[in-house]
Amino acid sequence: MLGTDRHTADHCTQYLGLRLRMAGRLLSRLGVVRCVVLAGLLLIVIVRLAVMETDIAQWMVAGLGCAIVGSLHLRRRDIAFLQSLNSRYQLFLTVEYILISLPLSMLLVLKGAWEMGVLLLVTGGALPFLYQNQLHHITNPKDRRPFPPVLIQSYEWVAGLRRYGIFLALLWLLTAILLHNHFLVGWVGTFLITTLIASFYVEIEPAHFVTLIANEPRHFLLQKVASGVGKSLLLMVPLWVGHLFLYPDWFLYTILFGAMNVVLVIAMILAKYTFYERGADLELPISTIFMVFCTCFIVPYLLAMVPLGVIWLFHRATKRLKNTVYAHA
Repeated sequence: MLGTDRHTADHCTQYLGLRLRMAGRLLSRLGVVRCVVLAGLLLIVIVRLAVMETDIAQWMVAGLGCAIVGSLHLRRRDIAFLQSLNSRYQLFLTVEYILISLPLSMLLVLKGAWEMGVLLLVTGGALPFLYQNQLHHITNPKDRRPFPPVLIQSYEWVAGLRRYGIFLALLWLLTAILLHNHFLVGWVGTFLITTLIASFYVEIEPAHFVTLIANEPRHFLLQKVASGVGKSLLLMVPLWVGHLFLYPDWFLYTILFGAMNVVLVIAMILAKYTFYERGADLELPISTIFMVFCTCFIVPYLLAMVPLGVIWLFHRATKRLKNTVYAHA
């Protein structure tokens, strides 16, 4: 038994070292300038949340931690490798997620919200055991099914719901059930749902799917934005209506927060086609754009960058599709 534990500990150490090297490669892909800018934005967010003396800041920190760990866990593609390495691979993930959650948990404890800090650590530690069957299903090539031709315009949603549908349903139900407990539950829940929806848009469809939807890149982008926003609203509007009914005093803030989530969805759709390339890995650019927009929403004097960012993404996405897809159609 002792030998088995030592063997598992050695594998866990090697795994953490491998993940650290992978993080270093990701940073090198971003480049020095982008890393400095993103680090500065992250520092601004942390300082902003640290000086806020309200429950909102505590919930935002907890929501940010859950979004980081949850998105990382849902996007994993190395489960089969870890299973072959050690049957107790969940312990590797638990240690990794606890280490990632630890800085934000310590911030919560220092702010006096030790319950949330402990809950964030427990959530990160328990996630590999609570949600693992679907990940095994994702990594098994025999389980992949052909894409329905009639759902081409909803490509990302069909692919995303196949992978994360159960988790999305559980998250939505949990938010709806706990909505009456605190006015911030609805905001955090819809933000996590938006984060999950954003992960749908790392899926790259074939170029002929694009040309089948519209004959011109601007029309295509407008149709994709309308379709994506419409499906997102089907999920989030019931939660917003319930929130407005339970907490009418927060009407304006709920509407503004809902608008923020819609803008995030629009930005992720446009970001996908800004970096569109068949076979490309969009996880890093999509995550970067998502982080930048979240920072702009948290820091008031950066709000003016939001509409400019959306316009820039639309322009870049139009140019990208024109050169890479429609020029060869």
